[in-house]
Amino acid sequence: MEISSEALPATIQQAVERRIGRLPEDMRRILSIASVMGKSFEFDDLESLAGTDEDLDDAVDAFIQAGLIEEERQSRGDRLTFSSAVVREVLYSELSRRKRRSLHRKFATLLEKRQRGRLERVYPQLLYHFSEGDVPDKTVEYGLLHARKSLDSFSPEEAMRSAKMALEFLDEDWEGEASLEGDARLLLATGHRMTGDTEGALKEFRSAVKVFEREGQTDRVIEALLDAAQTAWQTRRTDETRRWVERGMEVTRAAEDNEGLAEFLCRWPQRLPICMVSTSKAANTSRRRNPCWPSPRRRRSRTRCLKVAPWRWRWPTRWWPQCR
Repeated sequence: MEISSEALPATIQQAVERRIGRLPEDMRRILSIASVMGKSFEFDDLESLAGTDEDLDDAVDAFIQAGLIEEERQSRGDRLTFSSAVVREVLYSELSRRKRRSLHRKFATLLEKRQRGRLERVYPQLLYHFSEGDVPDKTVEYGLLHARKSLDSFSPEEAMRSAKMALEFLDEDWEGEASLEGDARLLLATGHRMTGDTEGALKEFRSAVKVFEREGQTDRVIEALLDAAQTAWQTRRTDETRRWVERGMEVTRAAEDNEGLAEFLCRWPQRLPICMVSTSKAANTSRRRNPCWPSPRRRRSRTRCLKVAPWRWRWPTRWWPQCR
């Protein structure tokens, strides 16, 4: 999220600006660089990003004495943090947009190189800095990775936020693989489903199906249709489940995908008859098989059957106890 000082009261902003304005120019530049790195940062990262030949230790000591930054004594390593979020906001707002993008790109590249082999620990930071640095390919890459990791750790809100950040770069100007938009839509749909937003999930599943159909990826289309049918079924939307299943069967047959067809049939063995047959048709079939099937005209027959074997009452069933 981009920092802005517009929401600060004018008196507070002016007081902070006067306080920072008393610092020498080189020290203000170091603090501005630190404001891009975040609320807290490592001293080694600041040293690498600042690239100054001056003694950075003296500058940091001066900042600590002035109460602008503090040392995190309980953290491992030499980690520093801004004493006030207002100070960081004012410093960040003084940078030009071009300078911000450049610093975000440099810090993201530095962080990626330094954390190589354990990047999953810094997915949120990489996603944020690459997006603020306007690096589309890296933003999409880490957006999808962080969304998957968040779903695995049952954090759907964080996953949805990451997927949306990736989708911001997957527009008409995107020059990479177009099917990545479908991947982001599937992750976003899963996040909606985990939060109970069925409408949002089905909407994203439809968008994902369109993307995969456009790219000719039949296997991904089948995957999206299966997930959509499962989502509709979990909320007891029988008619919509039937439509998703029917569409999936059509796609698998048209593509002559026996594996996909088998997967549909294996996942919906007991549900397909209920989904594909209307309630009235199922009721009529059961009445023909069993004269004791409950109906408006035969309420006494139903009562008689329940008295004979109440524990065997099911719907629909093939072994309803016959009246004698």
